[in-house]
Amino acid sequence: MRVDLIVPSSNTVMEPDFHQHLAASTVSTTRILLEQMIDDRDAEIRMLEKDLPRAAQLIRTTDPDVVVFGRTSAGLPRRGRAASAAREIYRGSK
Repeated sequence: MRVDLIVPSSNTVMEPDFHQHLAASTVSTTRILLEQMIDDRDAEIRMLEKDLPRAAQLIRTTDPDVVVFGRTSAGLPRRGRAASAAREIYRGSK
């Protein structure tokens, strides 16, 4: 199975966890810029609107079976943003 992981640039935990727990799979990671590690809604929105669509396009070349967006707070900056992020990833990775 090919798993693609999209994570904010500051996330140093999720990638090693995926490699450890999915050792039988191929895990590819794409990082997107999160300018501030603190709770900065503007930086979060920029990451989701500017960098997430590009990351979804980049992962297309690996022909993933599963795509994971490793940002649990994706729905916080704007109502409905988590669903919108999921659509961006789906469209970009196809």
